[in-house]
Amino acid sequence: MKRRARRLLILFCNTGGGHRSAARAVAEALHELHGEAAQVELLDGLSDGTPPPLNRLGSAYPTMVRLRGWPWAAGYHLLDGPRRVALIKRGWW
Repeated sequence: MKRRARRLLILFCNTGGGHRSAARAVAEALHELHGEAAQVELLDGLSDGTPPPLNRLGSAYPTMVRLRGWPWAAGYHLLDGPRRVALIKRGWW
């Protein structure tokens, strides 16, 4: 009995930090290990999966790095907790 191929989606963010390369390496390893039994698709989840202006956050990555991490800290504290996330999601969408 022939097994159905597994469909796999690998999400990454193309920020210049090697995420796309890492995703490709994982996809290639899966293909080498499982051949056609693993159908792998790569998707830049931020650029291709979110509306503006969120889809442009990947291009802001180099600037955030130059700012030495405080944008990440601010975002973390802003989104730290399920109520905060729910409130921001309701306001955003």
